[in-house]
Amino acid sequence: MGYRSDVGFACDPIIKQVVETMAEWDKELKELIDCAEDMSPDDHGRWRFEDVKWYESYPDVQIIENIMTMCDNTDINGLAYDSYGFVRIGEELEDVEMKGDPSTFDLYVNRSLDI
Repeated sequence: MGYRSDVGFACDPIIKQVVETMAEWDKELKELIDCAEDMSPDDHGRWRFEDVKWYESYPDVQIIENIMTMCDNTDINGLAYDSYGFVRIGEELEDVEMKGDPSTFDLYVNRSLDI
């Protein structure tokens, strides 16, 4: 079965275009994107992956991780370029990972108990 996570990834339109172009070239990334819930209300990218094995050693996940690294290393006129937000919630309560600037894209963690 393996360790599973819920993942949210949101990005500006140019990064969405990069992700979609990479998905055209890579079958595994296309399958990952196709399995995600597309939450894009406009030209921004917004995907929610539920109950997914998000291991950096997986080639499809590696592509997304590499795109985030590229964004982290990009600056315009000496200013950081907040082009994406990423949140991964693991099975363990304290296992939460955030990258980029999730709040720019209204991407937040909300754990609750419903009875």
